[in-house]
Amino acid sequence: MLFTGEEFSRQCGMPVWHYLMLGLGDYLADTRRIGREDGDRLRQIHRDKKYGHVERIVRALLQEHPEAIPEYLAKMNSRPLMMPPAQELLKKLPFAVVVSPMPDGVAAKMGRETVRLRGDLFWPDEAEGPARALCAEVVRGRTVLFVGTSAAEIERWYGVAGAGPHFALLPKGQALEGKTAAKYGIRSLVYDVSTSQALVEFLKKLQSTGRSLDG
Repeated sequence: MLFTGEEFSRQCGMPVWHYLMLGLGDYLADTRRIGREDGDRLRQIHRDKKYGHVERIVRALLQEHPEAIPEYLAKMNSRPLMMPPAQELLKKLPFAVVVSPMPDGVAAKMGRETVRLRGDLFWPDEAEGPARALCAEVVRGRTVLFVGTSAAEIERWYGVAGAGPHFALLPKGQALEGKTAAKYGIRSLVYDVSTSQALVEFLKKLQSTGRSLDG
């Protein structure tokens, strides 16, 4: 199975999480649900790299305007998506299912059954436990290829040893530590997000073998 993270989606033109929050704030201002000056303040907070503060403000605003979430996501997902070489190669590999914690439409473009761990931007805290349990159960019986995610995200959703071996193609700066990789049976490759050439070359070799990931 394929697990995609936000860096995987970013290469297709989708925003990473903190820009998604800012985009929602801008949308609220553009649709006059909040004042333009409030939107400007949100942008300044974002420029100051206080991303957690931006998220808390946007969460509070969306409690008052929950209808803005599906509106904005529909607008965001209606744009044509780029499919770089790595994503095109992944489309050709025979994954049983694609899993993503992101609320964008990139994973669905892989042409496989898609499971979104977050069905929407926000969800009740009590929903996260069952989602982690689902991942833990699935990983015991399948090989997982993690692409464009982070070590923290892998540990968050798949904090158990599985059937393995598992593989992680991670952006530079998100490498798994040796003990963590060994604990979960994960072999990892770090690639440069500016070119992703190492990622493409790995996938070409994987495709050319004609074998399953278990092999």
